[in-house]
Amino acid sequence: ARDGACSGDVLRKQVPEMTQMVLSALEAHQASDAPAGMRQWLCRAYAEAFPAVERITPELLFKRDLRVNCLLWCHAGQPLGFTYYLRAHEIAYLWYLAVDAAYRGRGLGAAILGKWAAHQTGTALLLHAESPQEQGADNLVQRQRRLRFYERAGWQRSGQLSVWRGISFELLYCRRLPPAPEMERFWAAVADLEEERQAEQDACCTGAKTS
Repeated sequence: ARDGACSGDVLRKQVPEMTQMVLSALEAHQASDAPAGMRQWLCRAYAEAFPAVERITPELLFKRDLRVNCLLWCHAGQPLGFTYYLRAHEIAYLWYLAVDAAYRGRGLGAAILGKWAAHQTGTALLLHAESPQEQGADNLVQRQRRLRFYERAGWQRSGQLSVWRGISFELLYCRRLPPAPEMERFWAAVADLEEERQAEQDACCTGAKTS
């Protein structure tokens, strides 16, 4: 279809037999330039993959500037996953990584992670994963599985824990763990972005109420 909503049912039937072909042929598309069908897919996949407490206003996923970007990873025009990330001070921080629920468990997540990392030349790579050490976590098995996924992909645990929106996370890194001064500059950039996003999110909510 012209709007990017390709025949997902046909692709689902073919994926088990063509997984290696799909993995090698993944292409990145800018979410900011995506047609309507891909945008609808992204909003739906985002809501399915992340709990409300971890989500931002979906409209912000389509905003691209020198710091943040969202890439749709597609095969034959069909989006299969996405990455949303921030780049600042020679560090690339992976905010979100998600794969369409219909294709999980077939190596697509690892392929997308690897291709995203290959796009980030000359940078340290960082992300946060929910900590399996948090007392009383109701998704402990899922947290442990996610950590194993990243470790198999070559990421390392830093042992640095933090709490965001009431959830405990551990910092993971790939290639190198930046020294403290570099990390301080980077987290300052993240804080600035968070303030800007909150202001834009509040503006979106205000606009929705008055319309």
